Amino acid sequence: MFTKNSAVLLLIDPDEGRIVDASKGACDFYGYSLPEITLMTIFEIDTMSRADIVDEIQQAMGMHKSHFEFKHRLCSGEVRDVEVISNPLSIDDRTYLYSVIQDVTEYKQCKIALETSEKRFIDFSEWASDWFWEMGPDLRFTYFSDRFSDVTGIRPEEIIGTKRTGIMGSGL
Repeated sequence: MFTKNSAVLLLIDPDEGRIVDASKGACDFYGYSLPEITLMTIFEIDTMSRADIVDEIQQAMGMHKSHFEFKHRLCSGEVRDVEVISNPLSIDDRTYLYSVIQDVTEYKQCKIALETSEKRFIDFSEWASDWFWEMGPDLRFTYFSDRFSDVTGIRPEEIIGTKRTGIMGSGL
């Protein structure tokens, strides 16, 4: 269930940071063969300082924290944003750190693009000479520019969340 799993899974020795085992998904993601990756330490993959990584390992081993965000370096040199869930796992009287890694690089890029787009939209609404609005798929108003209030005397808070029909009777 571990070795052939397509999920990115690592088993790490918490004392040395050595990667003890890796799933097929981890080998595919990082670009290393199983013999190569099991000769490595987490310090060679994670971009944080060794001291910070040791601190995070201690947090996970003490079960004070289990969810982490890191930047991991692949064999190609590319750095990817990852979310990691790590918990202690006992095997044959030895405790390891069992980590499930999720690549969130594209998610973060999309989030940044969305935030940038929203900022441009809000910046545009602040200087627009006309008033405009935005509606959701249910035809409820989700946004009105500040200029809307200037033109109509109605505050956007009074309109946001209402349906398009029945408002002002003049095409809104």
